[in-house]
Amino acid sequence: MFKVIYKVHPEDNVGTALVDLKPGDTCDVLEEGTGVIGKLTLKTRVPRWHKVALTDIGEEEQVLKFGFPIGIAAIDIPRGTVVHITRVILDTKFDFFSLVNTNFTIGIASMNIKRGDAIRAGKNVIIEHELLKEVPKGTRIGWASSTIREGEEIWLGNLIEMPTKYGWNPKYRELVKEFYKMIRCGLISFTRG
Repeated sequence: MFKVIYKVHPEDNVGTALVDLKPGDTCDVLEEGTGVIGKLTLKTRVPRWHKVALTDIGEEEQVLKFGFPIGIAAIDIPRGTVVHITRVILDTKFDFFSLVNTNFTIGIASMNIKRGDAIRAGKNVIIEHELLKEVPKGTRIGWASSTIREGEEIWLGNLIEMPTKYGWNPKYRELVKEFYKMIRCGLISFTRG
């Protein structure tokens, strides 16, 4: 199976991995309507259908997909790094790259957590991430980037959903739904030409 990242729009700074990718993999970047526009070497694992940074994206910069802003970078996102929605802004003592290369899920909320609340091991989250299992009870992992209900997963990422005041475009959701519907129906396929 060939390794390719699919870029939909010329202005996009993220593309979609069409297969599971691991650090060190070098992939073709295929732009819609243009063809292969270059290569990209991965710095983190990127599961199939997840986003990957095609350029360096600075903290608080907009992340663009389908030509629309889809979120704001929670941290600096280097080129070749997975781009994933987050429910926690990590405390600086934890390394995003080592954590995300092991697992995206930190654990399960043991109670309702409000946006901005501290996420603490064994207090309001049952830790599932193997690199965090040994942290002492009460250790602050980070802060909730959104409201999390009891029983919901708390996952790592580096992308915060685009606040409406920054120009969220609802048309993006329709584009995404149509794109994945065409893939499932076989109207779009990815083969080497």
